[in-house]
Amino acid sequence: MLKIERPVIASPMRFTKRVASESPLSKTALSIWAKTNFWNAAPPDDANKQWLPLAVHMADSGEIAELIWEEYLSPRQRKLLVEPLARVEGIKESTGSTLALLKLIVGAHDIGKCSPMFLTQNTELYERIFKNSDDSLTKYQRAEDLRGDNPHSWIGEIAFEKWLESHWNPGKPEERYVSATAKQLGSIIGAHHGRPLSWQRHRYMENPNLPGEVSGDDSWRRIRRELLEWWMNWTGSQEIVDQCQGLIFPTTWQSLVAGITVMADWIASNQELFPLIDWNDLYPERLLSAEHHRQRTKAAWEKLHLPPSWQPEMLSHDPDQLLQTLFALGVDAHARPAQVAAVESAEKMTLPGMMIIEEVMGAGKTEAALMAATILAKRAGTSGVLVALPTKATTDAMFTRVVEWAQISAKSGFSLKLQHGNAALNNVYKKIQYGRIASAGNTVSPGRSSSMGIDEESTYSRQSAVVHRWFNKKAALLASVVVCTVDHLLFSALRTKHVSLRHLGISDKVVIIDEVHSYDVYTSQFLKRTVQWLGAFGVPVIALSATLTRRAREELFSAYEKGKKLKQATKEKDKVSEPFDGSVFPAMRKPVVVGGNQVAAQAKGEGLDSSSPTPIYPALSYSDTAGVQVRPLHVLATKEIEVEHWKDDAGLVADLQTRLQNGGCALVVRNTVANAQRTYETLRGIFGEDVRLVHSRFTHQDRQDNDEWLVRTFGKPGKSRRPKRAIVVGTQVVEQSLDIDFDILYSDLAPIDLVFQRMGRVHRHERDIRPLPIAQPRCILMGVPGEQDSNPQVDPGSSYVYDEDVLLRTAAYVLDKEGKGEVWRIPEDIGTAVAAVYEETVAIPDLWSETLERTKKKKKEKALSKTEGAAMGLLAPPTNSATASLIGWLGGDNPDGDPDEMGIVGVRDGDSGVEVLLVEQRGENIATISTDRHPESREIDLQELPSGALRERLMQSLVSIPSTRLRVKGRGLEEVIDDFVYELEKKTCDLGVNWEKDFMLRGQILLPLQGGEYRTGFGKTISYRRDVGLQILDTDSNS
Repeated sequence: MLKIERPVIASPMRFTKRVASESPLSKTALSIWAKTNFWNAAPPDDANKQWLPLAVHMADSGEIAELIWEEYLSPRQRKLLVEPLARVEGIKESTGSTLALLKLIVGAHDIGKCSPMFLTQNTELYERIFKNSDDSLTKYQRAEDLRGDNPHSWIGEIAFEKWLESHWNPGKPEERYVSATAKQLGSIIGAHHGRPLSWQRHRYMENPNLPGEVSGDDSWRRIRRELLEWWMNWTGSQEIVDQCQGLIFPTTWQSLVAGITVMADWIASNQELFPLIDWNDLYPERLLSAEHHRQRTKAAWEKLHLPPSWQPEMLSHDPDQLLQTLFALGVDAHARPAQVAAVESAEKMTLPGMMIIEEVMGAGKTEAALMAATILAKRAGTSGVLVALPTKATTDAMFTRVVEWAQISAKSGFSLKLQHGNAALNNVYKKIQYGRIASAGNTVSPGRSSSMGIDEESTYSRQSAVVHRWFNKKAALLASVVVCTVDHLLFSALRTKHVSLRHLGISDKVVIIDEVHSYDVYTSQFLKRTVQWLGAFGVPVIALSATLTRRAREELFSAYEKGKKLKQATKEKDKVSEPFDGSVFPAMRKPVVVGGNQVAAQAKGEGLDSSSPTPIYPALSYSDTAGVQVRPLHVLATKEIEVEHWKDDAGLVADLQTRLQNGGCALVVRNTVANAQRTYETLRGIFGEDVRLVHSRFTHQDRQDNDEWLVRTFGKPGKSRRPKRAIVVGTQVVEQSLDIDFDILYSDLAPIDLVFQRMGRVHRHERDIRPLPIAQPRCILMGVPGEQDSNPQVDPGSSYVYDEDVLLRTAAYVLDKEGKGEVWRIPEDIGTAVAAVYEETVAIPDLWSETLERTKKKKKEKALSKTEGAAMGLLAPPTNSATASLIGWLGGDNPDGDPDEMGIVGVRDGDSGVEVLLVEQRGENIATISTDRHPESREIDLQELPSGALRERLMQSLVSIPSTRLRVKGRGLEEVIDDFVYELEKKTCDLGVNWEKDFMLRGQILLPLQGGEYRTGFGKTISYRRDVGLQILDTDSNS
């Protein structure tokens, strides 16, 4: 057995760099180039040509890795990296040894550049190696036809593996078997450009008969060995290299080190931070002196000036005081049951752990999650938080709340990132990003990093939130506080380039996933795999939902536990594989309430039982040593809702006329935009300007204006100006993150959980008076089949959006509830109803049996298809076996292939659509479209790049055209979309639009409207009106 030495994480330490003066690098080794500002063979004589030796770049990146270790990584992340080495007998200083190994790997990442394949890309620098060489290096000609399949990262992986083996088994041929440990460490080298080798390609490249034009012969191997030996001596890693032989490194460790390697490489490759040297400076040994390089690295790091990490201050342990302090509330504010439970559970739950809060809309789940995150971050030692939400709109709505909480809870300033496609249009984010300039990052790129500091009018101290330009794109999750659409979190489970950089970002955060119920079968596969990785990293997770199925809850806890149970690395000879025991969740099997709030677990090994007692709702669940603990939440108030159901919407107009005759505010929710638009047109003709339409096919500006109008008009009493009569027709956009209140709800039949979400908009707040016909909460469900229908059917549009089987079982629940004469009660009915529909225990009409057998079969087949589709892009789970390396991690043999970037597979299965900028065409010129905020259109001077205000106005006109609405009979959809994009790109070019130099407008596609319409070349008319939004019609039917 191994002797386990527990790591003791002390304060960060720096190891003195050592350069072996008695064995300096040869001139040949010093001549190997890694960077240049010029790639042509015959440059102009006056060109300011520069270059950088590979040895210098190795030192640059390796020393940056040490600074990342000391200044960026948290003690918890350092502990994760130390753990595999801390188990090994003989490693006395595991922290120092880990740092030495990390520097060795990071600095060696570009060793593959010491190869003919890479070096022949610059003829002059290549020739110079041989002109001044003090070694008999074999000269190879440029082999351009082999370059694409043999990137230097992959060449370096094989070289590093064989170099390790030569240390562990000296005197044996380098072509011998390469051990699992060498492959694990070598695969990190191969992954530094984002895509590791596949197993097939690895077998090809380790072949000793590989063409010499790729990696060279023994003379080239000798130079690579010289560089690696020199670098090992510099880092002082000789001893740890020997001790690593036979050690197993889990894929969590490998991915974190790969992420650090990418981060260090990107920083060290920034020529503003690490300048190149003069072309004629052939052997810059001065750059490799310890003192000189220490100053070079220190200057670069200070110039980069990454902000400090978010560190929470534990302001109070009392739920009331914590709520008041964190959210700047008065002393009369008191914590709600979910918030009290979240605070108390976060203080006692076993870490690492996961918490799920299931509570009705408007019960303070967000505040509960942030209060718990403050405590969990403090206990777990994490230095960041990530909040993921389902849509851009919900993400924008959450952003301000998270920023204010983070500022109050933080000990000092921190980095901040809002991450979604239109983040630059968020008003609060813009103020932070382009407002008062902070020092952080200012020296790298003035005007690109700024902060939102202390609110002088607040009695609460607020720390500075800094938007640093380095935390951008794939590095976005490296910021300390991140608010993002869930896609950016789920990319951590997608086989996409640089996924390890995302792992580095999420590995030290408390992760909050909101609206966790809203993801379909396809997306749920990525959600569960992400949660598994979070468990393996020991990251606390908080999931929020108003309506979560029992199965979804169990699967999330199970995924987290699988990750958490990942065993620490062991020697190959002591490796024991233990399958995951799914019976560790006894509390999920049959909850048994004992005492007041706690729920005890049944005996280990019991299976799932759909006949379990009434589900506990609302509730807070959390993982603990004994299993999953479930804590019922006290219900402060019950809302009884009268529910009617119609077979269709034929009676909608008459019912609205009757119920709103004395005024009132009605919400009409349709499941599709097309139905919502048709309903709006009908009601508008009768009720006039009292009717307004909201859905997802408005421009960004109009959607923002719609949301603000909704809250301003139907929000909390005292904060809204409620009209005497109003009818809002909407789609699913009204279900999430909007605090709005209506007197009556008309809704298409939807899955039972979403029905409750929509009901949450009815009588949400206490009001002094409501018109008598709508004084009591009421919901009318449209499209519910009759009990006597032998072939029950739902609206085709609804069954396109939602699963038909779930819709019919929801309808059956509605009929059963009515048949029993039961009133709908919120929140008491939510858990029971969701379980009855999704666990298929609801009583169904006898005549529906055959139909439901068919829809159930179809649902299973669809779920299987979605699961199989997700598997194509699903990242492997974290493992620690001897064969677990990054080789083959992402699949495929193309070093530039990226499923995410190429659109092959994503984390969502919906219609991504074609995003366009709407403009108004005026002859040969274009102008902005008019909006409520800007009623007058503004002509655009195409001879100049748009100014800041004009650029923003253009970006606010973004709208997504759903691909499925572009279908043309007899043609494939992909073909039609390609033709459409080409048509618009050509139109954009013909108009003389050239915005490629603008960082926001480059690559945007214009859709020029004439008279509010655009007619495609394939028979579709696309129109846009401020009140209706985007419509796509067949040209013939529109004329």
